[in-house]
Amino acid sequence: MARGTILIFFNKVLNMVNKNNIFTMEDGFQWEIKTTEEARELFHNNEELYIVNKLEQTERGVHTKEDLEDINQQEEFYAIEFY
Repeated sequence: MARGTILIFFNKVLNMVNKNNIFTMEDGFQWEIKTTEEARELFHNNEELYIVNKLEQTERGVHTKEDLEDINQQEEFYAIEFY
């Protein structure tokens, strides 16, 4: 991928995150971004939690401690569905 292409793509991803920590997928679905501390608390309280890959526009549920720890901080973030 050419450098200019990467910068354009990265700017597109940054534009999908607004000041309220809401990430909007290309299909319009929205996620509320959570910090690692918030994610751990949600997980320990058995609340719904996801890991969202902002580059691939995919998500996966967090069901185990291994899921919680299996995150690429540069491409992924913890989130809950935003209503």
